[in-house]
Amino acid sequence: MRIGNGSVYVPSIGRVRIRQSQAIELPTRSATFKRTAVGHWFVTVVVEFAMPAAKVPIREEQAVGYDLVLEPPNFLVRSDGEAVRAPRYYRARERKQRRAQRQLSRKPKGSRNRAKARRRVAKIQERTANLRREFLHQLSHLIVMTWSVICFEDLSLKALARTKHAKSWLDAAFGELLRQVEYKARWNSKHFVQVGRFFPSTKLCSACGYKNDDLSLSEREWTCLGCGTHHLRDLNAAKNVRAEGLKIVAEGHPETENACGLRVSLAEASVAG
Repeated sequence: MRIGNGSVYVPSIGRVRIRQSQAIELPTRSATFKRTAVGHWFVTVVVEFAMPAAKVPIREEQAVGYDLVLEPPNFLVRSDGEAVRAPRYYRARERKQRRAQRQLSRKPKGSRNRAKARRRVAKIQERTANLRREFLHQLSHLIVMTWSVICFEDLSLKALARTKHAKSWLDAAFGELLRQVEYKARWNSKHFVQVGRFFPSTKLCSACGYKNDDLSLSEREWTCLGCGTHHLRDLNAAKNVRAEGLKIVAEGHPETENACGLRVSLAEASVAG
């Protein structure tokens, strides 16, 4: 398969015009064509490149910790006090999608009106997914370009997706954010580490190390009985995640690896029709 001059050559078909999301200058290994429910065609190209052998030096001032939260209006809380607001793309379009699905259910099966209604539902869902994907890519790129040591919690996202807040957890797409930060950090020789899920980041005082075992989930602020420091729950957790992540990286513990270790880059292009 060959890509160039705004087109892709497909065996047995010929050249097909495309709109590339990024230039492809590396040797291609394979390509996958897919069609969305709306009818848009995409080609995903796999290329091979050499990963950098060494990572950037560990500098404490370039380390950051993030606490994953669903407390409105925040999405992430950073160890320096900055917070990222939750976009809540599905919640913002939930009423519109519900209305479109009701209209779909009323259409006779096999009719043209039902096909149009199905396409309308698919367009709403695809628009929501595209907005979420764009937000996550921009956020993960900013994180990786800004920091050299990036520390996150290792939450059990599958378990959280089975709670009463499942819709909000799935709408936030924390798993996709972590995946993107992980591979982008590896591409840019940055350190990505996840602190163990049983590490008590919320209950530990980031100033003196006192552990508050009586802290409940409803308490968003608390005062340390050891040193008297007043904490915001999520900010304190982010500071503890940063400190523990730095310790893990400094001690040379293995960082999070992907499942198969392949050195590939995915570049996506839409087929012009």
